[in-house]
Amino acid sequence: MKNLFMEYQLKISFDREINHHHFSLKCLPKSQPRQVINDMRIYIDADYFSFSRDCFGNRFWYGYKEKPHTELNVHIKAKAQVDWTVYDKNNRLNAIFLLPTKQTSVGENLLPFWQKCRDDCMKLHSTYAKALYIMQMVHDNMKYVPGATTIQTTADEAFSLRRGVCQDYAQIMVAIARKMNIPARYVAGVMQNEQLTHAWVEIFADGYWYGLDPTNNMLVSDIYIIFSRGRDYQDCLVNKGIFFSPEPAVQKQNILLTVKEI
Repeated sequence: MKNLFMEYQLKISFDREINHHHFSLKCLPKSQPRQVINDMRIYIDADYFSFSRDCFGNRFWYGYKEKPHTELNVHIKAKAQVDWTVYDKNNRLNAIFLLPTKQTSVGENLLPFWQKCRDDCMKLHSTYAKALYIMQMVHDNMKYVPGATTIQTTADEAFSLRRGVCQDYAQIMVAIARKMNIPARYVAGVMQNEQLTHAWVEIFADGYWYGLDPTNNMLVSDIYIIFSRGRDYQDCLVNKGIFFSPEPAVQKQNILLTVKEI
């Protein structure tokens, strides 16, 4: 078990003034069996904001900034007590985590890789062992290259490049697992000593959800803090919104992140 401190600063900037800015943000950790969140302090320079939960139980905030502006700033501080020995027990599986999405479908690029994983896993007797093998295979067959993909890149497209970032690794593993009839969900959050948000996978085996990180080829432990879970990256987008601008506006996003043990 670890006690972690997290400070998350998000700056969304635009190259010209915008207004009537409606936003939705998923960067709020919540207490759950494996993590207890304490002393959370939040700031956002908006005219109005409130909190809600989506269909997966993820906490998010939504709001509005009316007057002309060129940036939106978010600042979150929180403490988390994380226990890696506690797993999310669920006696009733949501079958949606067995179904492919546009982001996690096995296409012509992923199909031969899936066939190899399927064949190699035939000699493994447990779902958990198969998931560990898939994680290893994804890690070994991808190269971490920032900028090689975008938020719209699918698992099949990323695998054709053999390059990507954590969201691509996670979506590829989700795609392969589901195709092998292993329930899998995409997870977004942060981890200790990393300066960017991170993504990993949870697979369902013997009544429990287990966290696996294909980017780092490791089990999810007490250095991870969860923000959200979903079918794929699109369900866990940190920032979504709409705004008005008389001319096209270019948006940039900068994150300052600290996660350390206390």
